[in-house]
Amino acid sequence: MNIGEEISDEGEVVSDISEIKEGEIIAGDQQNVMENEYNLEFVEVKSGRGRSLLSRLGFEYYFENESRTMEGVEYWRCVKRSNGYCTGRIHVLAEWRQLNEIRYKLGKIANAAHNHPADPEKQSIRDAIEKLKNLAGMENPLITREAVDQSRATINMAARANAPSTSAMSRTYQRAKRRTQEELGDRGLDRGLELGDRGPSVSAHCFLSTCAPLIIFFKNNTSLCNCLLC
Repeated sequence: MNIGEEISDEGEVVSDISEIKEGEIIAGDQQNVMENEYNLEFVEVKSGRGRSLLSRLGFEYYFENESRTMEGVEYWRCVKRSNGYCTGRIHVLAEWRQLNEIRYKLGKIANAAHNHPADPEKQSIRDAIEKLKNLAGMENPLITREAVDQSRATINMAARANAPSTSAMSRTYQRAKRRTQEELGDRGLDRGLELGDRGPSVSAHCFLSTCAPLIIFFKNNTSLCNCLLC
């Protein structure tokens, strides 16, 4: 028998490992090794600003930057900064995976030493704030109290202790509603300028239907609406 040959229990030669050169790895085996090591699922959630985060067991992580990628592996760190930067870290495979509408990445925990407890109910609060902003963008928005009550009703009981106060959510709703009204006003003014290109003096109505007839910002006549929303 040659050096490197292996013999089965029946005495049959089954392989010759001497033919495999040092450092040679079959691509399929390498992929299996990676997936065996990076086998935890980290689910995508969205921050309040729409940024992709990864979440697992009440901890959330953000991608450090493009320089923290090596051989298809990304380095992500815990989002918590209230008591200084948390040392929690994960390493994940760069490829996104998807199951129905859920996106996730496979990875491993590189440092589990978080300096704060897990917050598994954070997503419930984030969803309630998103609902509040959506209500503010409606064509006929609810009054503030009703919008806040509807949004708070969606927060899990376990999460309500850490949820924003009613007054804080009211301010969020009012800001979002003002932003929507400003965007509508900007679009209305753009339409007025387009009409102004057609002639020197054209009578029109406020584009939010809140004002009397007016003369809007045309080439030879510069009368503007005094409506606070326009």
